Amino acid sequence: MFFETPQGSSLLLVIVFFLFAVALVAVALIFFTHLGDKRNKESGAVSASTLPAGSNNEIQFDAGLITKLKGDHQELIGIFTAINQSADDGHFNKLPDLLSKFMWSLQSHVVTENVKFYVYMRNKLKDNKENSVHLAEVRREMDGIARAVIKFTSLYSTTPITYETVATFKRELGQIGVVLVKRMQLEEGLLYPMYSN
Repeated sequence: MFFETPQGSSLLLVIVFFLFAVALVAVALIFFTHLGDKRNKESGAVSASTLPAGSNNEIQFDAGLITKLKGDHQELIGIFTAINQSADDGHFNKLPDLLSKFMWSLQSHVVTENVKFYVYMRNKLKDNKENSVHLAEVRREMDGIARAVIKFTSLYSTTPITYETVATFKRELGQIGVVLVKRMQLEEGLLYPMYSN
């Protein structure tokens, strides 16, 4: 099952690459946020760095963020559906590329969510201990889901899916689908509305 302890060096390479990608995106976001702050100072606009100390905006509010994150959800559902359909149709040769696309799309979504959504919300809710603790738990849960997806996609990207193994693949894919849909419903129904309130 994909929630077990990882085995094999290919998974280690994927995890190392994922951590490198997360670090690279974080550095890029910091750089571009700083660049935006510099431009805002030059133009007189208000930004995170020009707000008074103690404000909840160390990460700047992004009016388009929730639309982007919801769009990511739709993209992930589309890729997931294509994976499921390819497995049903016996088009196993399409699965490695679809699995890779699914993994990278999820990783990109999680990085954006971690850097722009959760950091902003953590700062926004810093005086609300109960909600802060709940938000941290939800973030850790999503990181665990992402690790499970990475393990699953790594396994089936290196292990060819055949008519003999497709039932196991579909069962594990279904488990991931259930978890992701519940997660998306939680985010879109409860967490994302908190962002702009």
